[in-house]
Amino acid sequence: MDRIVAILPTEIKGFGIGCEIYTNSKVYVDRRTCTVFLKHMAGKRSISIKLMHKNMREILKVSRNLPYCIDAFNVFFPFKINQTEIDDLRRGFVNCYYVKNIENSTIILKNGMTLSSLNRDRALKNNFNNASKIMYMKFARDLSKMRKSVDFFDEIAL
Repeated sequence: MDRIVAILPTEIKGFGIGCEIYTNSKVYVDRRTCTVFLKHMAGKRSISIKLMHKNMREILKVSRNLPYCIDAFNVFFPFKINQTEIDDLRRGFVNCYYVKNIENSTIILKNGMTLSSLNRDRALKNNFNNASKIMYMKFARDLSKMRKSVDFFDEIAL
């Protein structure tokens, strides 16, 4: 399965608000909103969004625009995409693993796509830095777990 690069809100005719899920090769349309999609994605891995955001607040010392951390390769940070009356159509999410650069409120991805944002450049970079901090912490935690398990198997072999 392709990894998810970005999740952007969209209006589905005859239904309401949904999201477009961008992967490296395809674009899917889902009937759930962006936040509900991320909540269900975390729920499949038995991750509570409330506990995850509580831990993020303690680590990052930030209370708004918290990233969604599903695993080490799926850390999504929010950015403002639309100026609408409907709250669910305002924010999209992008996977910080695929971000190459941020210039002039534009997110440049590794696969060549660009996403324009209404956030200021400084706010966008802060959101990206917070998400990448969580991503690298998750990488380090996963790596330490792998080393412990390898050491355990080495002790059994002796």
